[in-house]
Amino acid sequence: MTFFAVRKQIADELERFVKDGSVKKVYTPNNSLQVTENQQVTPSLHVNYAGLGDIDARSSGKVNALTKRYSVSVACRNEASQRDNGLAIDEQLGLLTNKVIKVLGGFYPEDALEPLKLIAVRESYSQGGFAYTTLMFEVKELVR
Repeated sequence: MTFFAVRKQIADELERFVKDGSVKKVYTPNNSLQVTENQQVTPSLHVNYAGLGDIDARSSGKVNALTKRYSVSVACRNEASQRDNGLAIDEQLGLLTNKVIKVLGGFYPEDALEPLKLIAVRESYSQGGFAYTTLMFEVKELVR
């Protein structure tokens, strides 16, 4: 198991949205390093490692388990929404956000000690007409 194994498992789980046509692409650092904001296809999902939570150091300081955080950003862009006060993009963003929460809430990655836990959600907008919802998940993993 690599340090980022669960990130890949989350991305693989989200590929169902590409298959059903809800999103066009699931991005991870492996396939998005050269992609600028304006080059990304939308709607899309971005899965990233987002740091550590609590560190479990029990046996004489040796780290046995890590609580890792992963972000999943829903990215949407809708030119029409700029004419209707953003209602179209908000609706699309809200629907996709709900779908991600439903699929990942309780998802149990094979390399984890427990299911993913949603810990935060935030919304942001960019000058380029993109809207994002970033969902932060936490999961405890053994250090092997």
